[in-house]
Amino acid sequence: EPLIWILDTSYMYANEFYGTNAGVALTPVTERCFLTMSQALINYQGSCVAGPVGVGKTETVKGLANVLGQYIGTFQCSTESDTSAMGKIVQGTAMVRNVKL
Repeated sequence: EPLIWILDTSYMYANEFYGTNAGVALTPVTERCFLTMSQALINYQGSCVAGPVGVGKTETVKGLANVLGQYIGTFQCSTESDTSAMGKIVQGTAMVRNVKL
C-alpha cells in the first residue's frame, strides 16, 4: 500500500487517474496551502480557500487531490443553481463507501 508523506503524517495514495495533471505550479504559497490543507484533512476538518478570481484557488485544491490520488469534483454554483440537485449529489457521494467529504 503506497503512502504519501506530508510533514510527519502519512496518507494512503488512492488511485491513479489517467489524463489528470497536477496543473499547479509549486510556489511557496502553494506549498503552504498543501501543508495546511493536508493537516486539516488528517484532523477531519475542512479548508476554505479564499481570494480574488483567477489566482489559482481551484487549481491548488485539484493539485493536492492529484498528489494524494483522490478524485475531486468541481461544481460551479450560483444563485440560479438547483440546490436540490446539488443536495442529491452530496447525498449520493456520502452514501458511497470510503469517500471522504
